[in-house]
Amino acid sequence: MACVQTYSPSDVSLIIALLYEATDFAPSSIISINKDSEYFAVQKGACNKSERTHIADNVYTLEISLSQTSPTNSVLNALATLDVQSRSGMFPIFAKDSSGQSLFLAPTCWIESPPTASYTDSIETRVWTIKCAEMTFGLAGNETDRNILENVGQLGSLIGQFGGNIGLF
Repeated sequence: MACVQTYSPSDVSLIIALLYEATDFAPSSIISINKDSEYFAVQKGACNKSERTHIADNVYTLEISLSQTSPTNSVLNALATLDVQSRSGMFPIFAKDSSGQSLFLAPTCWIESPPTASYTDSIETRVWTIKCAEMTFGLAGNETDRNILENVGQLGSLIGQFGGNIGLF
């Protein structure tokens, strides 16, 4: 039996500063969220043994691609101006894919840099770069397989029984 999942770009929403829902995204890209550092740094010893160090950095870079005609450009520009002038223009961001189950929340965000502004004979894209601290990164698919979630939950319970260490030696 075939299983079909559906994604709808119109179901992606971005709430800025708890008050404003971004509108008029660029046609080819909406938002992009990237973790600034890896979860772990790996180092190999002289005997080719791998060791890893957890990196506690929870900063992400969010890029918002807007049409140059989007009123969201004015909102982001106002937040950037406020921050540059007062150093107190940080704001929360909430992103959601309502056609799936992905949720992203960051309570402390700021405009890292303004977009490049170019004017041509067509409507251009403005890409805003925003830094997000303390991001809750809830990447999910568009359908949940309850069996997989239960198995992962059981694995977590098993690891807990061994004090987080399930190594053989």
